[in-house]
Amino acid sequence: ARSFIKKVPVCKRTPWQQVYPKATEKCIDAIEKMVMFNPTKRVNVTEAICLPYFETLHMPDDEPVSDKPVDWAFDKFTPTKRLLQNYVYVECASFHPEIVKRDAHLLPE
Repeated sequence: ARSFIKKVPVCKRTPWQQVYPKATEKCIDAIEKMVMFNPTKRVNVTEAICLPYFETLHMPDDEPVSDKPVDWAFDKFTPTKRLLQNYVYVECASFHPEIVKRDAHLLPE
């Protein structure tokens, strides 16, 4: 990923107001704070829900926040074509279990 990012040419930032000309100031403020390439500069979920744009949705008494970060360990693998195909197949099978029976003769034991 880093080598790809280094190859991408630097381009001038397009202001969010230009991308979304009908958006309110509160909306643009929320976008600017949440859509950041650098995750250390991005607001977290607790900060995001407190932004003025979300004031009508903010319910401090009913907003549980996990005290543990999400474990992304499942995402640490070398993506080969075959492995990605297998992941997509397993995901499809979770929604359409009948394909496993259909493909039983093709699947490894």
